[in-house]
Amino acid sequence: MSLGTGMRPIRWSALSILCTVTCLNAIGTYLFYSGFLLTRKELSQRNTCALMREHGWEGNGTDEYCWVKQRAQKVVLVVIDAFRFDFLVGEPEHTRETLFKGRMPKTRRLVEESEDSILFKFLADAPTTTMQRLKALTTGGLPTFIDFSQSFGAPAIQEDNILYQLLSNNKRTWFVGDDTWEDLFPSTMAKSMPYPSLNVKDLHTVDDGVEEFFPDAIEDINEWDVLIGHFLGVDHVGHIFSVDDEEMSHKLHQMDNFLDRTISQLEEKVKKTESHNSGVLFLLIGDHAQTLRGEHGGASKEEVETVMFAYQVGGTKSSQFKYRNLSTEESCQEQGDKLLERCIPELQQIDFAATLSFILDIPIPYGNVGSVSPLLFALLSNGTGQLSDILTRNADQVHRGLKSYHSHSPFSYNHASKIENAYKTIRDKEGDEKMKSMGDYFKTAVSVARAEWSEFNEYKMVCGLLVVLFSLFFHVILLSSALCKPMDRSTRNKQPLHKHQAIMILITVAKSLAPYSKRFLEIEAQATALFFAVFQFMVRAELLTNIRNPMLCLLAFLNIPLSMYNPLAFKGQIDRATLQVEIFSIVAKVFGCNVRLESIKVIFDLFAVVAIVVLWRLFVIPQVPWGWTDIFFLLPTTLLVCYRLESMNMLVFSFPGMDVLLPRLMYAIMIFHGAFSLAKMKQANLAYIFFTTAPVICLLHGRQSETALLYLYLEGVLMVGLLRHSVENGSTDLHFVFVVPLLWYLFFWHSYFATGHGCNFQSLNFVESYIGFEEFDFTTQGVLLAFSTFSIPFWCSFLLPVFMMSSIPDMKCTTDSPSFCVMSVTTCSALQTVSLLVASSSAGYQRRHLMAWGLFAPKFVFDSLLVLVSQIGMTLGVLQVQLLSKPSTDTIKKGR
Repeated sequence: MSLGTGMRPIRWSALSILCTVTCLNAIGTYLFYSGFLLTRKELSQRNTCALMREHGWEGNGTDEYCWVKQRAQKVVLVVIDAFRFDFLVGEPEHTRETLFKGRMPKTRRLVEESEDSILFKFLADAPTTTMQRLKALTTGGLPTFIDFSQSFGAPAIQEDNILYQLLSNNKRTWFVGDDTWEDLFPSTMAKSMPYPSLNVKDLHTVDDGVEEFFPDAIEDINEWDVLIGHFLGVDHVGHIFSVDDEEMSHKLHQMDNFLDRTISQLEEKVKKTESHNSGVLFLLIGDHAQTLRGEHGGASKEEVETVMFAYQVGGTKSSQFKYRNLSTEESCQEQGDKLLERCIPELQQIDFAATLSFILDIPIPYGNVGSVSPLLFALLSNGTGQLSDILTRNADQVHRGLKSYHSHSPFSYNHASKIENAYKTIRDKEGDEKMKSMGDYFKTAVSVARAEWSEFNEYKMVCGLLVVLFSLFFHVILLSSALCKPMDRSTRNKQPLHKHQAIMILITVAKSLAPYSKRFLEIEAQATALFFAVFQFMVRAELLTNIRNPMLCLLAFLNIPLSMYNPLAFKGQIDRATLQVEIFSIVAKVFGCNVRLESIKVIFDLFAVVAIVVLWRLFVIPQVPWGWTDIFFLLPTTLLVCYRLESMNMLVFSFPGMDVLLPRLMYAIMIFHGAFSLAKMKQANLAYIFFTTAPVICLLHGRQSETALLYLYLEGVLMVGLLRHSVENGSTDLHFVFVVPLLWYLFFWHSYFATGHGCNFQSLNFVESYIGFEEFDFTTQGVLLAFSTFSIPFWCSFLLPVFMMSSIPDMKCTTDSPSFCVMSVTTCSALQTVSLLVASSSAGYQRRHLMAWGLFAPKFVFDSLLVLVSQIGMTLGVLQVQLLSKPSTDTIKKGR
C-alpha cells in the first residue's frame, strides 16, 4: 500500500500489525477506564446532634435526647448473607423448590402472628456484593461500580456512618461474624469476634461462631447497646451447591432454629429488665439475595430482593397497630408479595441508615440520602403526630449533604434546580400535603444522587474512544489497501458473495453491535450460541457436500446440534440429567448394567478429557515424535481422573488431603512445563503446553467442563478442516478474508459463554478458584480465577495463527500478492477491535442509565479484558510460528 510516490516500501507483517493494534487498544482502554470508572468524592464531614436539632427537636430545650426520642434501648441486628426473599415467604411450585422456598416455618409463624413485627421486601442496589451493601446500609449512600474491585480487600470507610455515630454517642457495639465488618469499621466495636469470610468452601465455621457467641452476649445485655451477627453459610452453600440443593435446606433450617432460640431468649431476658427499659428491637436483614445458581453481584430481581424483618421484643402491645392496616396500593406491588392476604411493603436499603439512626437517637450519617421508614415509625411509636417533624429534620440532613457534595462536584443545572424546588415545596406545605411533598423530595434526592453520584471524566473517555477508533481505522487501511492489490494468478479465484455468506456477515455485525441493546445483554450467551449454530450450519453445508473425508463429514454432521448444547452455560437452570447421561443410561439398561447416575456422569467426563488430549496429540501435532515430554500431558490427565474419582468416593485407594495434593501437583506440572517451553521457545512448540493446561482448565471449570471442552475441540477441528479444504480448492480470497475470520470470531465468543462464563461478575467461578487450597490467599485465588476465566479465550486466539499458517505451508505469496493468512489474522483483530469500540461507546453512552452499573459497565470491563487477551494470544501465536519457521514473505506491504 502506498502513502505517496517516492517512498520506500514498508512491509507490515502479521506480528507488527498485532503488536501495534494491541498497544493502541490497551492505551485506549486505559484512558476510557480512567475516565469512566471513577469513584465519587466522599464527604469528610460528620453529622452531629447540634446539626440535627436545627429545625426543632424532641428534647424541649434539654439534653435528654440527641434529636429524637430513642425508640429502642437495644438493637439486635442479624444479617444473613445472600438471603433470598422466598426463603422466608415462598410457596414451592415443584419438587426442587421445596428445598428452599418457605423453609423457615418458625420465623414465618412469628411474622404471621405477632402484632409487634413487620416484614419488608428489602431492595438492594447493584452491585450486590457484601462490601457495597454494608457500605450502603451504614452510610445511606449509593456505592459506585468501582467499589466492586475492593470487595476482596475492603478498605476502611472514611465517610460518616452508623458505626462511627454509635461510638461518638457512647453506644457500645458488639459484633460477631463476617470479618468484612472489621475491615470496614476498625476500632469502632467495643467487642468484636470476626471470622474469615472468603473461604467459600467453609459452610459452618462463621455460622457456628455466631451461634456460640449470641447466647452469652444476650445474657450480658447490659454490656452493649447494639449486637450484630453476620451469617455466611447461606451464601457459601449457594456458591458451592446452588440454591435448589438439600444442603441449602439444612442451612435454612439451622437459621430458622437460631432465630427462634434467639428471640425466645431475648423475650425472657427483657421480662427481667427494669420497667424503664423500652424494650429490644430485633432486626433480621439480608445484605443481598442470589440467583438459583448461587450467584450475585448484578441487578436482577433474584439478586436484589431480600428480607428485612423487625420485631419489637417486649414492646407495648397496641390494638391500634395492625399488620393488615399497613397495606396500601403503593406498597403492595404484586400478588406474590402477599402473606396470608397481607401486603408486604417494600423498603429500599438506602433508607436503613436513617431509620436505624432514628431508632437509636443518633445523628443520621452526613452523606445519607435515604429517609426514615414511616412503617417502622408506626411500629415503634404510639401515634403518628411526630412523623412530620422527624421527616423534616431528615430532609434537612439530606439537603445539607447534597449541598456539600454539590459544592465539591457541581451538579448539572437541571438536577440542582430540581433539588432546590423540591426542598422549597416542603416549607410551603402543611399537614398531609407536606407529608406528600417530603415523599416527593426524598424520591427526587435519590434519583439525582443516582444520576450524579459518579464523576465522569468525559475528556479521558473521548480520548480513549478516539485511540480505539484510530486502531480500527488502521485495520481498515491495511485491509483495503491489501485487497486492492493484484493477486497472484495461482491463488486468485474470484467468487461472488453468495446469499449465505452475506447472511454470515450480517450475523457477525449483529453480534458486534448488540451491546447497545439491554435485552441482548441479558440473553447474550444464548444468542451467541444461536448465531454460532446458524453460522456453522451454513458453512458445514459446504463441508458435507464438497469434502471427501468421511470422518470430517461425520464430525460436521454430528456437531451441528451439539453447537447449541453446552452443559455449563445453563447449569442450575436445567435438569440434572444431561444429554450424554441419558444416552449412557439407555446403553447401560440395554446391556443390563446397574450403574449409578453419578457414576455415568463421571465416566463420561473422564472419557471426554482423555479424548481431548489424545486427539490433540494424534491429529494436531502428529509430527512431534513421542518421547519423555509426553509425560507432561499423561500425568496431569491421570491426576485429573484420580481427582474426579476421589471426589465421588469411587477411587480404590485414597488418603486424607488427597483433594488438596492432586490439584497442587497438576498446578506444579503446568508451571514447570510452561517455564521449560518458554525457556526453549525457539525450539519448542508452545501449542504443546495445551497438553498440561487442558486438564487444569477442566479442573478449574468443575464437573461437566470436560464435555463442554470436548465439543469445543470438535468444533475447532472442523474449523481447521474448513481452512485446509479452502486452501486445497484455491478459494483463499473469499474464505480467508471473510468466512474464516467471521467463523473464528463467533467461535471465540461462543467458547467463552459455552464454558459457563459471562460478561458479569456473578458468573465468575469463585468456588473453583479454591480447588487445591483450604485457606484464602488473595494472590493465589486471584491467579486461579483469572486463569479459569481467560484461559480458553487465550488458547482460541493463540491457536488461530498456528493452525492457519500450518494449513498453508506451500501457498505462494509474492511481494505483489498480499498474504491471505496475514489478512485473515488482521480481520480477526479488526473484529475484536469493533467489539471493544462498541462496548466502550455503549458504556459511555449509557453511563446515566438505570442499568449502567448493573449491566453496561460489567459488559465493558469483560469485553475489554477479553479483547486484549485475544489480541495478546494472537500476537504470541504469530510469534511462535515465525520462530519455528523460516522467514516468510507473507506480508501486507505499505509502500508506494
